[in-house]
Amino acid sequence: MKNRCKILTVIGILIAGSTLFYGCDSQNSEKTSETKLEKSNEKSGVQKEYLDDGSKEEFYLKDGKKDGEAKRTYPNGDVEEFKYVAGIREGKATIIYLDPTENGIYKGTYTYINGQKNGLAQSEGRECNEKFSYLNDIKHGEAEYTFSEGVLKYNYYNGMKQGRATFIRNDGDIIEFEYKDDLPEGKAIRKYFNGDIEEYSYIKGKKQGAAKIKRALDGSEMIESFTYIDNVKQGKATIDSFDYSEEFEYINGEKHGLAKSKKNIDGNEIIEEFSYVNGIKGGPAKTTDSFGNIEEYNYVNGKKEGLAKYTDSKDKSIEKYSYTNGEKKGLTKHIFINGDVEEYSYDTSIYGNDKVGEAKYTYSNGWREEYSYGHTKNGSKKEGTAKFFYPNGDRKEYLYVDGVKEGAGKNFFINGDIEKVNYKNDLKNGSAKFIFKSGNIEEYNYLNGKKDGLAKMIFKNGDVETSTYINGKKEGIAQLVTAEGKIKEYNYINGDIEEKFNILKFIADKMKEGPTTYHYENGDIEECNYIGKKRNGSAKYTHTNGDVEVYNYKDNAKEGEATYTFANGDVEEFKYRDGKKDGVAKLKYTNGDIEEYYYSNDKQEGTGKYITYFNDVEEFQYNYGVKNGAAIFTHRNGDVERFSYMNGMKNGLATYIYANGNKEEFNYRDGIKSGPAIFVYSNGAKEEYSYRNGIKNGYAKFYYQNELINNEIIEEEYNYIDGVKNGSARRIYPINSLISDKKIEEYNYKNGVIIGDIKATYLNSDNGIIAKEEYTSNNAVHKDVKRNYPNGDVEYYVVNTINNSQEGGAKYIYCNGDIEEYSYTIVFEIDSDNIETHLPSGLKIGKAKYTYYNGDKKEYNYGINEGENYIDGDITYTYVNGNVEKYSNKEKGTGKFIYTNGNIEEYNYTNYEKSGDARFIYNDGKIEKYRYKEGLKQGPAKMKFTNGNIEEYNYIDGEKNGVAKMNYASGNKEEYSYTNGIKEGFAKFKFLNGNVEKYSYINGRKNGEEIYKGHTISGEGNNGVYINMFGDVAKYNLVNDKKQGFAKIEYLNGDIEEITYVNDKKQGPAKFIYSNGDIEEYNYEDGVKDGAGRYIYFTGEEEEYFYKYGLKNGSAKYRNADKEIISEYEYIDGKVIE
Repeated sequence: MKNRCKILTVIGILIAGSTLFYGCDSQNSEKTSETKLEKSNEKSGVQKEYLDDGSKEEFYLKDGKKDGEAKRTYPNGDVEEFKYVAGIREGKATIIYLDPTENGIYKGTYTYINGQKNGLAQSEGRECNEKFSYLNDIKHGEAEYTFSEGVLKYNYYNGMKQGRATFIRNDGDIIEFEYKDDLPEGKAIRKYFNGDIEEYSYIKGKKQGAAKIKRALDGSEMIESFTYIDNVKQGKATIDSFDYSEEFEYINGEKHGLAKSKKNIDGNEIIEEFSYVNGIKGGPAKTTDSFGNIEEYNYVNGKKEGLAKYTDSKDKSIEKYSYTNGEKKGLTKHIFINGDVEEYSYDTSIYGNDKVGEAKYTYSNGWREEYSYGHTKNGSKKEGTAKFFYPNGDRKEYLYVDGVKEGAGKNFFINGDIEKVNYKNDLKNGSAKFIFKSGNIEEYNYLNGKKDGLAKMIFKNGDVETSTYINGKKEGIAQLVTAEGKIKEYNYINGDIEEKFNILKFIADKMKEGPTTYHYENGDIEECNYIGKKRNGSAKYTHTNGDVEVYNYKDNAKEGEATYTFANGDVEEFKYRDGKKDGVAKLKYTNGDIEEYYYSNDKQEGTGKYITYFNDVEEFQYNYGVKNGAAIFTHRNGDVERFSYMNGMKNGLATYIYANGNKEEFNYRDGIKSGPAIFVYSNGAKEEYSYRNGIKNGYAKFYYQNELINNEIIEEEYNYIDGVKNGSARRIYPINSLISDKKIEEYNYKNGVIIGDIKATYLNSDNGIIAKEEYTSNNAVHKDVKRNYPNGDVEYYVVNTINNSQEGGAKYIYCNGDIEEYSYTIVFEIDSDNIETHLPSGLKIGKAKYTYYNGDKKEYNYGINEGENYIDGDITYTYVNGNVEKYSNKEKGTGKFIYTNGNIEEYNYTNYEKSGDARFIYNDGKIEKYRYKEGLKQGPAKMKFTNGNIEEYNYIDGEKNGVAKMNYASGNKEEYSYTNGIKEGFAKFKFLNGNVEKYSYINGRKNGEEIYKGHTISGEGNNGVYINMFGDVAKYNLVNDKKQGFAKIEYLNGDIEEITYVNDKKQGPAKFIYSNGDIEEYNYEDGVKDGAGRYIYFTGEEEEYFYKYGLKNGSAKYRNADKEIISEYEYIDGKVIE
């Protein structure tokens, strides 16, 4: 027996992969029944004794008894030194043994009392030191292990660890648990140095079932709940605290797959949807807050990286920016729903969430402002010089201080004019000067953004005008002093000169009588009569533009009916009272339209009406001569539009109600439709979109409320360009199936028509993408469909678009290369009126073939029973090597396996497992009979050889085990044992003549013959080498029939791949070294490439990318030999997307 410190992995006790010495068993192998003594005829002196187990003992004989120093050497090199007293072991003993697993020498010390180990004992090793006690050769009492991770204290009872145990780790953590029969069992608790507490349970030495970790955070408690399966965290898990919760899943001990968290910040609940990749956040993610604001971004190695988007639910604006190493950095675009765009930068690593550096704001009408953001005590504010550009070439320059305009500014006009102004509190205030290109100069003042107070205009020819601004317009008496000294006085009303430059004073004061004609400086002409020094009677005023007004004077004041005929033929009819327009008025247009309104105090006031030639009617309100307030336009066909005027132009919310019940809600901006709009159809459908410059432009969404599926709405998202659908679009269907609850179609519009292929994605709210399809957008009755599943599977089939049914031949290609070929059928249903209905079934029918990636093939038939598929009839499975299995029904039926070499196995199936009597007929005539139980060979079996020999043995769990015998035809008999299919241990051969031979089997060979160490060529074995038919060589280690640890594949062309196996699957970092010097580094997850990868060219250039599902997916970078990024792009399913 072997004496060594056994190192076992105790996941429940050891955190982060720690290992413990779990017991030091001291050797106490006694001499077997057969020994060989050298000098056996002597009763004293040095003796050597060879035992059956291969060990050798050296001792002294004294008076025929062992006495004094003794040494026993074991076959593996272990050496035990002790003392005999009168044939009995007594006193201190030492064992020094080798441990090839750890490649170190270990030492054990203990004491013999009356031939048995008793009292204190100790095992010492390079990494462990165990102190314990023996009681009559059995470990009993308190024990203590000290090793690199800490100290484990426990108790032995009758040789096994039992009861309470405490593991005090060097990092300050303390773990408390119970032993039962040498294995941890029951509840355990780990108290972390930082105050965290983990509670879990052991079952037969392994962590199993529900567990939780409590963490103290700033006075509150955070609890993570999860499940252990065989020492590994698996399945769904949660984190809960006062203001944070998270749902995620563990796979093989690491967080992996879709996750969701909720965080409460001052009453705002923020929900994040993301994924874990090997314990780290990775891939697309999204946050949604209580207000409906949405941020979309990507995680790379746990940090936000790459392009991101923020959608504001209130103003519907979109902000696009980038993350670098978890921080917002670089250029950002903020796109508003009206078409305005602001561009600026972030650097949250330095300035938090503040905007920094140069910025630009482009308005939808073409205006543009360029400025800079500075980091002030009040946060991010506009600072420094700014410029404003107009589409016509005009521009402005000014300064920002703490976010508002301050100080001197200039306005430059395309015609060469220049205005110099001053700003205060973001508005023009104080003195200003306007320098005309012509040489004229105007000096004035601003008050809160509007011209106000005295003003002076200095003309190039020497004339000087003095006037007054009120609320931005010239008002009241103004005076013009000419260069010759003449004075003109005139009156400004609302910014205009009354009566077009009133004549000079010295002319107006002259006595007049009779017809008089005035020729005004601007070219206008008035014809009137003076009676009694006052204007009286009819008058006519002809404008230079061709307009003509006819009216009457009464004592210098206009009075009575008047007409104003525009040059285009339109005619206004109204009345004067006391010199001002007053009462009912009418404007007749040349096209037959008529507008009716009222004048009061020379301004249009009150209700007005516009009647078109076709009897459309608009009703509105005038206020101080300008249309303001609510208005309604009734179309002759019954449509009605309700809107508002502001300062004479349509502005604000408007509603258009169609006679058929449809309704549109939108906004006017200066008479043009602008901003968000919604169209509600009478059948319940709804469209949301935006107007820009009166035309539909930008993102839009359509709700098919008249086509509900499971009481949910079909939605379509698309874009308008100049009123026509163009560009990418998608339609979202709510569906109800066992595996998916949403379908998304993606396609493109061109001039309002869907063109090209349609790509469909099936989603499940819990598991993400379920499948993807591709098909054409034409209206053919039958369309070919390609369906892509997220794991890489692809299905091809045909759909009848009339009833949306799958029909005819189909093919399913699995990501591993397997292919199934089959046919879909339809169902014909006949109702009570004997009418036949064609229904989609989605069910397979008839012959089918399944071809495995390795070349194996399975042929069978599909049948339908009660709306479900089943395999109908016999199945033939043909292996690539030519072997064939035929079976009827694995639930209950017979099977036959025909090997290419002529061997045949016949058996039965029950509940999909081999069961009952079976036999194997070898091509050389041998016949083996045995029984299957639950798929494994079990119980007595017999092999009949063609030469008459008969072997009898037993199967246990599919392997030959236990006592066996061979009855030779010659009459000889051999008795031996099997262990897991290999002859092992003592054996006996009885000859017919009565002679007996005794020997042992080791690894199926008699003792003394070459022992098979497990190295193989063109095959597998422990520490094996595999050489395939192409000459490639794979070297690896097998543990319990599974590849484990470091492995290397050497290809015939000189390439080398270095990988690591865990439980037969490639796992963790890997490297591929090409014969030309290139190197690729990547990671495996459960046998599939996953995570970050890098390709290093022998020239020094590098490519960085990510694997997902074994293919390159996501963002990628290409660096030159100086490690500079020269290209960034994206992979999808292994292909670069342009």
